[in-house]
Formats: sequence, structure tokens, C-alpha cells
Amino acid sequence: DACILVTEWKEFLDLSPELFKKLMKTPLVVDGRRSLDSEKFKDKGVNFKSIGLGK
Repeated sequence: DACILVTEWKEFLDLSPELFKKLMKTPLVVDGRRSLDSEKFKDKGVNFKSIGLGK
């Protein structure tokens, strides 16, 4: 499963790593706008990628 975030709408900015883990079998989150706090996803079991971070 993958979630690609391409908006800065507030209702999407508050999504937690725990929610992605609950709803997705193998969660992958791609933040196309660098809107989410990447530190919040560290060591939470969610594969998190963001444009421009080089990680």
C-alpha cells in the first residue's frame, strides 16, 4: 500500500504514523510537498519518503 500526499490541506497534515500502520499492510508514505514532519515517522514502522530530503 502507498499514500502519496500532494496537498497541504490541514486535514491531511495531522495524519499520524499509527493511522497509516493501522490502515495499510506495508505502509509507504510519499510526501510530495514536504508538508509532514519526517521526524514524526522515524522508527514508527512506516516507510516515509519526502521530495528533496535525499533519504
